Amino acid sequence: MVLLVLAVFLVGLLLPAGAETIEVRVGVAPTMSSAGLYLAADKGYFQAEGLKVRLIPFRSSGPEMLPLLATDKLEVGGGNLGASFYNALGRGIKLRAVADKGSNSPGCGYLSLVVRPGLEVRSPQDLKGRTVAFTGRGVSQEVVADRFLRTGGLGIGDLRIVTMPYADTNMAMARGSLDATVQIEPLLTEALSKGWAREVRAASQIYPYQQSAAILYSETFSLNTGAARRFMRAYLRGVRDYHRAFVQKRDPGPEIAIMTKHVPVKDKALYTRMRPVGLNQDGYLNARSMADDLKWYQAHGYVQKCPPLSDIVDHSFARWAAQQLGPRTR
Repeated sequence: MVLLVLAVFLVGLLLPAGAETIEVRVGVAPTMSSAGLYLAADKGYFQAEGLKVRLIPFRSSGPEMLPLLATDKLEVGGGNLGASFYNALGRGIKLRAVADKGSNSPGCGYLSLVVRPGLEVRSPQDLKGRTVAFTGRGVSQEVVADRFLRTGGLGIGDLRIVTMPYADTNMAMARGSLDATVQIEPLLTEALSKGWAREVRAASQIYPYQQSAAILYSETFSLNTGAARRFMRAYLRGVRDYHRAFVQKRDPGPEIAIMTKHVPVKDKALYTRMRPVGLNQDGYLNARSMADDLKWYQAHGYVQKCPPLSDIVDHSFARWAAQQLGPRTR
């Protein structure tokens, strides 16, 4: 009898809860690294899991999502793994980094260091004293820029740093009011194709395999094991569709149509030229890169206290979902 009750309980964790639909509020920024979320939502994958997912737009995947996750106003967020994330954890906010939402794997250089037209950059020395924009201070873009500068004996302190959303930097460079930035797709391809910026080097060359963003679960949502697992299964279906369409380039038309609904770039022709985002088809995060970046934030005074990464990274949901979905496409 005990075994029968346990079996029924376990099945309840694995399957959608009958007619009951669980609402999941998801913070999302309009970039290509959010593709897994957009595709899963528009293709009905979340709905098929008994989840009513509401995508709540943010201008960037920065710190504004964190207090909402901490207070259960969001169940899921797509966040940059910057200093604000680690500082929130250091203040006792309990969040889980549960899946990849963007990494600079070779061949997937969806972030790149670019400069305004007319600015020649042959070495890091040419950026000394220049005005460079990041979406905030203590973000993964800043680590990329610092790594580039260090190859020429400079550091992040040799720049004049301003902050602005990704979407504002293209026009700022085109007008000449901004010297450089680390730009993201699809804005990267738009800037290069329209002559608003010139590429210096892809982030995947400067810092291969950097884990720049993650899917974050609130503590409350992570404790709802059944819903959290089903959300991840739907998300990874979206990620695998993205990989097929944009990495393998197999009939990307339907996926391009979905992405143009959600991101600022509406020219469908540009999507066939964009560099794909590094999205692990099994959801796994690069914890080594996260540890390296955390050390950088601490060394530069952005982070004072943070719990161990073993308390932050939780692959249990992705592991379950990947096993359910079976082998990924190559």
